[in-house]
Amino acid sequence: MAPKKTGLVGPIYRPLIGCILFGLSSSLWAQLAADALERLSNFLPGINAAMVEPAPFPGVYQIKYGLDVYYISADGDYLIAGSLMELSTGLNLTEESRKSVRLEVIDQIDPQEKIIFAARDQKQVITVFTDVGCAYCRKLHREVGELNDAGVSVEYLAFPRGGVKSRDYDKMVSVWCAKDPKQAMTDAKRGKTIARARCANPVAQQYQLGLAMPVKGTPTIVLPNGELLGGYVPAAELIDIVQKNDG
Repeated sequence: MAPKKTGLVGPIYRPLIGCILFGLSSSLWAQLAADALERLSNFLPGINAAMVEPAPFPGVYQIKYGLDVYYISADGDYLIAGSLMELSTGLNLTEESRKSVRLEVIDQIDPQEKIIFAARDQKQVITVFTDVGCAYCRKLHREVGELNDAGVSVEYLAFPRGGVKSRDYDKMVSVWCAKDPKQAMTDAKRGKTIARARCANPVAQQYQLGLAMPVKGTPTIVLPNGELLGGYVPAAELIDIVQKNDG
């Protein structure tokens, strides 16, 4: 679907500059020291009580701040940044929380701001941060039909690796602003010259979102359970991974 030609880009991106609120009970914060929120705001600007929820172990609260997860002691004196591991299972509980946050953020993006190759009989959806100049992104794109045939829809978000001043950024703006973004995406990844186009577009915001995920290279695939999968994976192998990580 073509992106909107007028108006502002989707509101989902703006909170990533400061914070994302999740509507959790503010009564939890009342159990912390009275000045904890103020002190914490020096480290996490824009923090709100709604970001706080009980952690998996007593005496600690979990804070979902943007796409990051922190922990704070019940007295509000200690802030912990790092991964929380459950020793009995070896599970990274912090990463599990990040997975759910990624899915919530992606789910709020207007579909018109994505370039979607939908499966006719959709069973799973993957989100792919892509760069039209990336060789492995092009290789993956050649296999989108195979993914679609297996019921896997591919939803593209922009991640120009060179940043917003790069040549690929300009190309991706033209792709997102084309009359037929899907065809423009395919043409660009085949190395064809596409017509320069400009419109209100989400490319820069999606790039910033990718940095927050964090995307460290392209393609980066967000699996149906919120896990990040970096790099090219052959379609047959990717289909198996997607089916095993379907929420």
